[in-house]
This record gives sequence, structure tokens and C-alpha cells, in this order.
Amino acid sequence: MKVCFITSIIAENKEFGDRIKNFTKNPNHDYFLFTNLNEKEYMNSYDSWTPITIKSEVLEGLKSNVYKSRYVKFLGWKYIKKYLKKDYDMIVYCDAVLYPKSSFNWEKLYEQVKQYGIVQRIHPKNKKGHDAYLECDAVIKAHKDSESNMENLKNFLMKNSMPKGCLLTENKAFAYDPKNTKIIETFEIFWEIYTKGLTHRDQSLWSYVLWKTNIQPYINKDTNLTHPVWNKNFPFKLTGSNNGFKCHKYV
Repeated sequence: MKVCFITSIIAENKEFGDRIKNFTKNPNHDYFLFTNLNEKEYMNSYDSWTPITIKSEVLEGLKSNVYKSRYVKFLGWKYIKKYLKKDYDMIVYCDAVLYPKSSFNWEKLYEQVKQYGIVQRIHPKNKKGHDAYLECDAVIKAHKDSESNMENLKNFLMKNSMPKGCLLTENKAFAYDPKNTKIIETFEIFWEIYTKGLTHRDQSLWSYVLWKTNIQPYINKDTNLTHPVWNKNFPFKLTGSNNGFKCHKYV
């Protein structure tokens, strides 16, 4: 089982990026930190992640650092295949404010990934009716994007006949099979729409793409806590800092 963990830091400089933390690694797995900064910035203080500077042409044309940060989240598999020339059975993405637990049973997760193609966590409010449409409203309230952008996204969802109540996932961390053609095609479909610039937020649009492509992720249902990242069964821990992207508030 060849496993790769990936994360990214996209920022004007190191001080404005998320704070990473050293952690215990499994020597059989790879851990890549992709960044638009000089990879040497992360070589001396942190040895858990292997830093890699993303080739500039890959991020060219993306309108902001937030958009650029989504590249690794949804197309990291493509970069790994094209530029690193590496092949994996499972790729695990997490935001840079998280790091993987070495004690977690990643072999069990791999079994779920092979069967379903992708494993995600359900949004903690999804069972209470919180869907892609209500997430747009929540984004406005939390000042994470403009009202006009979110209204445009809701109009897009309605125009494309997306029903209310569809699955809404958390995208801070997920695992997938990079050899699963349908999953890879779904990432490509998402990216094609996302880069049109409706919004830099990805949850509502990802919900739409899952519905449109009829992808059913395996949902890790270990808890319904408001802040499930703290649950003991969650396979990641927080670094203790999420100052990047102005604490992810933009308007």
C-alpha cells in the first residue's frame, strides 16, 4: 500500500501562511507540503513534511492565493503524477492546520477508499438540513465571501436544478484513490467550474459536483459534534494555529 499525505501553504510570505507542526511519521508513507514559496523556507524548522515549490505555470491565471490553494486540494494527484512521477494507491489531503495521526488505522481507511473511491466527513449540520444553499448563506454571515458571489453561486445551483438537501461534506481533509477514473474525472469537473470564479469557497460547489456525477463518498460517521476535529476518532490533529488567509475571513 503506497500512501501519500499532502497539504499546501499558499501565501505572500511565510508569516501570512498557515502554521505547520512537526509530527510522528510512518516511514513507509510520503508527506508533501506544496507551496508557492521557496521550499527552503520550510526545510530547517520542519522535517515532517517534505516541502515542494509548485511550478509557477501550474498556478498561472488563478485569480488569488485562495484559488491557488485549492489546486493541491483537488488536483494534487495530477501534479504528483505529472511532475513528481510518483504513483500511489491512496492520497490523503488535509489543510495545513492539521496533521495526520500516526496511531490512526490508515490501512482500514485504505480499504474504504478502494471500495468507495473517496472517504469524507459529513458537514456536522448536514443531518439538520444544512445543504449547499444554506452553506452559501453561512459563508455570507461568516464574512468568508461576498454576498454577490454567494448569490451567484446559488443561482448557478438553481439553474442547474440541484435539489435542496443534498450531501454537504467537510473538505478540510479527505482520502481518495488516484487510480479511480470516476473520482479523478469528478475532480476535473469541479476544477473546470471552480476556476470560472463564482466563489473561492469550495464546499457548496463540491456538493453540487458530487450530486451531478452521482458520486457517493464513504462518510466517516464517528461523531456529530459541532467541532468534530477534536473527536478522538478523527484521523488528524490541529496544529494550534489557523492564521493563514486572515483566519479565512475575507469580506
